[in-house]
Amino acid sequence: MVAASALFSDLGDKRKPEYLKKIVLDALGRGQKMKQRVSDVIKNAGIKATEERIRKIVYWNRLERHEHGERDVRLYLL
Repeated sequence: MVAASALFSDLGDKRKPEYLKKIVLDALGRGQKMKQRVSDVIKNAGIKATEERIRKIVYWNRLERHEHGERDVRLYLL
C-alpha cells in the first residue's frame, strides 16, 4: 500500500500502482474462493445457496474464526 503511494519531494515519484493492483486482485480472488467454498458447503448440506445465506455463513465463519461444516451449516440455517 505504501509503495503504491510513495511520492517524495526529494526522490520524486516512486509510486508503484501495480502493487496496489496485486493486493486488490489477490483479495478479490480469495473472496471468490471463500464464497465458492461456503456455497458448496451450503449445497452439500441440502440447502439452496442464496446470496443471503452465503453472506450469513461467511459472517458466521469470520465471527467464530473457522469454516463450519455441512452439519453445522444445516442446523444454523434451518
